[in-house]
Amino acid sequence: LYNKDQTRLIAYPRGKAGTTFSTPNSVTTVSNYAFQCSRYLETISIGANVTTLNDAFFDYNGACWSGSLVREITVSASNSNYSSVDGVLFDKNVTRLIKYPYAKPGTSYTVPSTVTQIGGFRNNTTLTSITLPEGLRTIDTYAFSESIITSISIPDSVDSYGSFPFYQNRALESFTVGAANSILKSVDGVLYSKDGTTLLEYPG
Repeated sequence: LYNKDQTRLIAYPRGKAGTTFSTPNSVTTVSNYAFQCSRYLETISIGANVTTLNDAFFDYNGACWSGSLVREITVSASNSNYSSVDGVLFDKNVTRLIKYPYAKPGTSYTVPSTVTQIGGFRNNTTLTSITLPEGLRTIDTYAFSESIITSISIPDSVDSYGSFPFYQNRALESFTVGAANSILKSVDGVLYSKDGTTLLEYPG
């Protein structure tokens, strides 16, 4: 389903057969939840002219996300706004991690060293370990919520911490924070503001 001039992809049918889909060249916008609950898709290819896309484009607003088979997101090399590295969606310069596919194989992932802003791991049920890069500055709201990672080490460089990035993450056992971090600290695995006046996250 598209708008009339086929510049916006509105919805991909949940039961449509086929494991791959590429957005047509006319598409500039992919709606939030456009690919939610797809039963067969494994690869989503973003076309050259897409300019509007965020991490909810194949998220859910129901209870079907855990069955997602999407294992890679690819992006046309001609796209001036987005890129893909090893099946993971980034902005063009690989400074913002936008979306990590739900069904991408592997239980650990090392975020590229160029990334300064991170999100896109919401509801992930494959990864137990994520290594964040030195130089990371921003952890987005809900970045790791409802995932199954067991520990996280937050670098010194992080100076922006969104709301509820670890919401309903029940597997998390501990936080580690770089000693020189300016806004956060960890005490016995629990996450606090740097001055210790605010308890931010107790591991699930």
